[in-house]
Amino acid sequence: YNIENLFDLVGRRVAAQTGDYVNEFLNSNVDGINFVHVPEYSDLFPKLVSGQVDAIVGDEPVLSYYLDELDLGDQYKIVEKPLYELHSVISVPKNEKILLSIINKGIYALERKNIMNKIQQKWFGISTPISRETSDEKMLLIVSFFMLNIMLASYLFFTWNSELKEEVDARTKELIISRNDLQRTFDSLTHLMVVLDEDYNIITVNKVFCDTLGVKKQEISGKNLKEVKGLPSLPIIMNVIANTLETGSKSEVELDYMNQTYLITTSPLIETYESSNRLLMMIQNVTELRLAEQQVLQASKMAAIGQLAAGVAHEIRNPLGLIRNYTYFLKKTHDISEEMKDKSFTQIENAVEQASQIIDNLLNFSRITDKRITTVNVFAYLKDMIELNHKVMEKRDVVYRINTDPNLNWTIMEDALKSVLINLISNSVDAMPNGGHLTLTCWTESDKLVITCSDTGQGMSQSDLEKVFNPFFTTKQTGEGTGLGLYITYNQIQKMNGQITVESTPDVGTTFRIELPRLKEASENGYEKELV
Repeated sequence: YNIENLFDLVGRRVAAQTGDYVNEFLNSNVDGINFVHVPEYSDLFPKLVSGQVDAIVGDEPVLSYYLDELDLGDQYKIVEKPLYELHSVISVPKNEKILLSIINKGIYALERKNIMNKIQQKWFGISTPISRETSDEKMLLIVSFFMLNIMLASYLFFTWNSELKEEVDARTKELIISRNDLQRTFDSLTHLMVVLDEDYNIITVNKVFCDTLGVKKQEISGKNLKEVKGLPSLPIIMNVIANTLETGSKSEVELDYMNQTYLITTSPLIETYESSNRLLMMIQNVTELRLAEQQVLQASKMAAIGQLAAGVAHEIRNPLGLIRNYTYFLKKTHDISEEMKDKSFTQIENAVEQASQIIDNLLNFSRITDKRITTVNVFAYLKDMIELNHKVMEKRDVVYRINTDPNLNWTIMEDALKSVLINLISNSVDAMPNGGHLTLTCWTESDKLVITCSDTGQGMSQSDLEKVFNPFFTTKQTGEGTGLGLYITYNQIQKMNGQITVESTPDVGTTFRIELPRLKEASENGYEKELV
């Protein structure tokens, strides 16, 4: 059962009739067969049954006959694929024309009714019927098959191509509509917007950009941004663009130009191919927005000053009392020693200095916040913030502590951070009406200044924590707070390129954490939020 074709006979013992054409065929096509020849077909099967040979070869009809005759069909098989097929012919002398005509008609009738295959199957038991096909008929069948396939493939190709063309046309129309809608949206925006490549060349701009600079879109497209006149503080803009191209992330800078405040934002545009590196630059005039923010901030400050007024009045009354007492002493005492005079004048000067310091702190806090960036001693800075609330803290029995290195210096937006800390300290004091501890801790971490403001007050619930930085949200009684303090605080920290977070537990306390990068002054008007 492991013999399937003539090459499986190599190295095996094979029985065949002497003089049979099969011997010539096998010797011409395969080497290494061990033949055992017998004179008659009837002698082949005893050789196979006795195991003297591995296979026998010969005409299939004859072998099939003996296989049935000897009842060996269950033990042996005829290989399905024959070794070869040859045409059978009938020879007639040329002078027997009548006989030739009769035989040809009979052969034609046999072929037309497919009788030959039936005879072969019924009489000889041939597994695969043998039918005669001329080479022309085979070639015609093959050619017809291939032509049919080509025609079918061509039909499918043209059908698919037609459908694809319609789909491409529809998608192209959609893209054109989408592009036009996008351009109209782009042009309708009120901010100046421009798309640039990695070499600072202008790819496209919106209508407001052209109207503001007084140019036409076709004139400016393809130009380098450095050649465009009328942009505010071009060197700073170029630095922001370079930062976005280098880091692949959004960058922004706020600057003052000709009594106006502009917010410059650059964002990378994600492309589907690696060779392109584009970005979108947006220039927004935020002058009115910043003025409104300053007005809200100033109103919040004035509300805080109102809360501090009672304590400040008491603080000023003390040095004024000293001045009045020593002045009265000097005025009424005629016989006074030089030592007492010096002591009196010294006390008066100290009292004046103390009152002046209190007034300076109030004035510094109440003035409109500017964008000055300065380097301060952090400990002294925090100490000043505490002093503004000192009297209120003393009245409410709140004990404070400042934990920081006395020699730590940092570059910050002094006025902006001042309003933030005053707001946090004031909120902490309000959260401890029956006394408690307020702790300001400061340290540096990964080139950032970290400040925490912790109290042991009433704390907040989780639902309140989620809304604590929302505008007009407050946990205080009606009339005691505007709900803008922490909202302004959050926005001030964002302007300083920092972060603020809060943790709180009811009846345990609240901790605000501020992280600030070191700032540096810009090369032109305005300021630049950049890590040193």
